[in-house]
Formats: sequence, C-alpha cells, structure tokens
Amino acid sequence: MKARFARLLSSRWFVVAAVGLAIVLLLPTLPGGLMMDDYAQQHWLRGGPQATGGPRDLWDMFRFQDADRVSFRLNMDQGVWPWWSNPELRLAFFRPLTSLTHAFDWRFFPASPWLMRLESIVIYGVVVAIVGLLYRRLVGATVAFGLAALMYAVDDAHGIVVTWIANRNAVLAAAFGFGALLLHDRAVRDGDRRARIAAPMVLAVALLAGEAGLATLGYLFAHALWLQRESWGKRALSLAPYAGVAVVWALVYRLGGYGASGGDFYIDPAGEPGRFLGALAQRVPILLHGQFGFPPSDLWLLVPFEKQPVVLAAVIVGVLLGGLVLALGVRRSRENGFFATGMLLALVPVCATWPGDRLLLFAGFGAFGILADFLTAPREGLPVARRLLVRGAAGFFIVLHIVLAPLFLPGRALQVAGMLHDPIERAAASLPPSSELAGRTIVIVNAPDFLVPSFGLLARQNRGEAMPRRIRQLAIATQGRMVLYRTGERTVELMLSKGYFHEAFSYVARKQSEPLALGDRVEVAGMTATVKALTSDRKHVATIEFAFDEAVDGGGLVWVVWKDTRFERMELPAIAGEVELPITDYTTAMQGS
Repeated sequence: MKARFARLLSSRWFVVAAVGLAIVLLLPTLPGGLMMDDYAQQHWLRGGPQATGGPRDLWDMFRFQDADRVSFRLNMDQGVWPWWSNPELRLAFFRPLTSLTHAFDWRFFPASPWLMRLESIVIYGVVVAIVGLLYRRLVGATVAFGLAALMYAVDDAHGIVVTWIANRNAVLAAAFGFGALLLHDRAVRDGDRRARIAAPMVLAVALLAGEAGLATLGYLFAHALWLQRESWGKRALSLAPYAGVAVVWALVYRLGGYGASGGDFYIDPAGEPGRFLGALAQRVPILLHGQFGFPPSDLWLLVPFEKQPVVLAAVIVGVLLGGLVLALGVRRSRENGFFATGMLLALVPVCATWPGDRLLLFAGFGAFGILADFLTAPREGLPVARRLLVRGAAGFFIVLHIVLAPLFLPGRALQVAGMLHDPIERAAASLPPSSELAGRTIVIVNAPDFLVPSFGLLARQNRGEAMPRRIRQLAIATQGRMVLYRTGERTVELMLSKGYFHEAFSYVARKQSEPLALGDRVEVAGMTATVKALTSDRKHVATIEFAFDEAVDGGGLVWVVWKDTRFERMELPAIAGEVELPITDYTTAMQGS
C-alpha cells in the first residue's frame, strides 16, 4: 500500500489529479454572492452614478481614489469617504488585465456571479498545474513533488482569494507569475531560447494582472542565487530582462498616479520606506505563521491594538521555533535554499497591505516545497531526541496541511465569503427605505466598519433604488460603551469609552501616526466634527462634537445605529439629554450570530 501510494504521488499524472481535486473542493463556493468590492465593480460597469476620482475606463477599475484633491474633497462631502479620512488619502491600483476580465464578465453574464467565480476557480486550476510542473522540474518525479503539489492545491488559505471575484487579480498574477518562472527555468537550465524570450513577456502580463505579480521577482532572484551554476555575471545578466520589465512597470505605475497613501491598511513602499520596513517586521512573521501553522493570519484583524505587541511577540517566538524545527529536519539542498529564499522575498510586496491568508498564493509555493522535503527527508541518522521532535512536527504538518486543509478549504472559503457578503445584505435590508432617504442625509452613528453601510447602500443603488443626498458615519465602535449627548438644537456629542479609531478598519483612511488632537476640527458639507476630550491615557479621542447645519431632529437627517446584526432607527434625546447606544463586537456583527 505504501509503495502504491508513493507511485501515485510521484506519477507525472498527479498534477492533473491535484488540479481536479482543487477545482472539485472549490465548486461548493459557486452559489456565494457578491462580496465587498464586487458591489462597486457591478455599480461602475452597469453605468451607475459615479464618484469622482475613480475608474477612468474599463481597464482601470481598481482606481478607488486618485491623487486629485478636488475629487477627494467632493467624495468626502458626499460621504464616500468618512469624515476622519486623511487629507492625503489615495487608493489606486494598476490592474488593467484583471479589470478587462471583470468588464467581460459584467457585459456578458451580469446576473451570474457564479460564472464569474467559476472563471476564477478555473484560473486557480491553471495556477496549481503550473506549480505542480515547477515542483516536478525542481525536485524530480519523487514523493516530495506529489506532496508539495497536493498541499498547495488544497491549501485552505487559498479559498477566499479564489472565491472573491474582485480578488481575481492575485490569481491571475500567480498564473502568469509562476508561468514566467517555469519558462525562466527552462531557459537557463535547458537552454530553451524561445522560453528565454517569452519569460519576461509573461512576467509583464503578470504585472498587468496585479501588483501581486511582483512576488515573481523574488523567486527569479532566488533561482539565480541557488539553482543556476554559471558565473555571477551571467546570473545577473539572466535577470536583466526581468529587471527591465519591472522598471518600466514602476514608471508606468508612478506616472499613472497609482499607489496607496494616507492610511495604515495600505502602505506605499517607495513613498514611505520607513513605515514599510516597520510593517515588514510585523507582517512577515504573521504571514509566515498563517502559512505554516494555525490560526490563520486573518485573525490579526481582530487583535485589539493594545494587545498587538504581546500577540506579535508570541507569533515571532512561534515562527522562530517552527523554523528551527524545520531546519533540523530538511535536507541541506539548493532546492530548499531556493524555496526558502523565494518564499521570504515573495512576502515582501504583499506586506504593503494588512496581513491575511489571501496574500499567500505566491509564498505557499516555497513553503510547501520546504514542507514536502521535511516530510520525506530520511531520519535514521538523527539523534533520538531530534528524530522524535522532527517526527512530531511532521505529524502536525500532515494533519494540518494534508488531512484538515482539504476539509477546511470549501468551508473556510464559504465562511469568509459570508462575512464579506451577508452583513452588506443585512445592512441593505435594514436601512430605512429609499423613499425616506431620497434627498436627505443618513447619519450612521455606529457600524462594524465604514465599508458595510457604504456597500449596503451601493447594493441598493445597484437594484435601482435611490441613494441619500449624503452619508455621514460618525464612528466605528466594536467594544466599550457609547453614549450620545444632545447638546443643542444642531449639535450632539458622541462619547466612546474605548476611544475612536481603536480597530483596524478605521485606518483604511487614516494613519495611527497622525492622530486627531484635542480641539481639532474637521469640516465636511453640512457637518463639523470637533474633538472635545481624550481617553484617560490620552492615546485616543474619547468625545467628539458633531455640529450640523440643520436641526438634528429635523426632516433633513435620518439617524440609524447598528445593533447586533443590522441597522435600527434611533430616536434622539431632548436637548441636554443622553442615551446609551448598543455596541456589537465585530465577529457577531459580521457573522450574524
């Protein structure tokens, strides 16, 4: 039985089996609905009313806010961006190839998100096939090749990136990025001239799919460092075409006004190198922990800021200990040097955004190459204690990545997809009817994050319903107490016991390093926010006065607050009165239970 299983894993046809298994496991996710950015793409491609500073054409759909400050100010006044947004906020990503695939989808089957998702699943199958061929070229027709291909194919970390339609850019970038790496290996080790010409061109296509394609450069460098045997000069020369492609891409990126700035959720590595290095020190260990172990790196989103240093220290210790155990059990080979170096370098570009397992498509290739060798390396010559330690770790990795991963892949993808879909639909259903909102300003006192109500309203607009004149979201609070004081005919004060901006999504549009100070005023159309008090540790804003240009209980404002799993209408107290409002923890609000 063991010999038969080994023959199966080392068979050249095992790549086909891995592809089929990955696709079959992901098919249950087809009925899932739209998620987050999908609603914005649907809105734009159906020709709905557009905010300024966004997409310029069918190939430019990931431009959410360009560098034009006039358009940004208009969006702030409208409520597209919350009142606390950094004045320098910019979110614009260069993904023309992926944008065109979405334009095709919404043009030819706009009522069938399941077909769009199937398209992404098929592309993921292509990724698995190319990765399998790479493993076979690098480690040969061995059991290690089969194990690596299997673990990559069924990795539950890949579920959400494949099933989230708007995240297709990463899957496309991986398909072309690994394709470029495969061609490069054929070019330099087999002397294939056509592959030498094609590989840089395929890399260019990967970069046109999305920024994630930059991770390919890490593996190309690692390939030259570990697997090529020529002189260092010839190795550098083999990388020159890819460097040229990257330089041209970077110039187009900059001249086109693409990039992210003004918040902590996304960091511009070139514009803010110091902040990016700090993010690397934090995010690389979190992503490595999510790649090799459990729980997933997505949970970092839920760690309160005050507990992050302790949690990060524990993660770093865990990663270092895990790395030590792996080092004790793997072969000392050039291939493993390539896998480890490529994996680490592949994590660098994705650290420009908040950590999450959806960022691990590229890193997983190196990680599972190492793990496969760890699981198949001989142990007979090891000291007893070391052998027992390595065997125990091998058992852990087998259970996690071979036994549980294929069971978790569809379920975890569906769970996260639900968290990115269900609260938006609940928000859309529970907000006041369009007949009450038309021509008025909706005041959202509190919500799980500022995206849920925005996408909820967008979902309704996509169905032909009227939008409010303006959106005013006052706060995001998922812990502590929240009290609203009615201080005048046109003014209210909102007190948060834990303070404002204490959760990750507040910093999509703002930097922690640039907090509001006592007395600061922010003016948007029809409303002024003034900081009135700080928390006792003086680290956060505690109380803000919101002054409106009209009576707060007049006919122009509609007030709502999030309670448990949906929005509810709220009644304002009389002048000099107060009311304590509900606060729902993030998990309950998003999962609905």
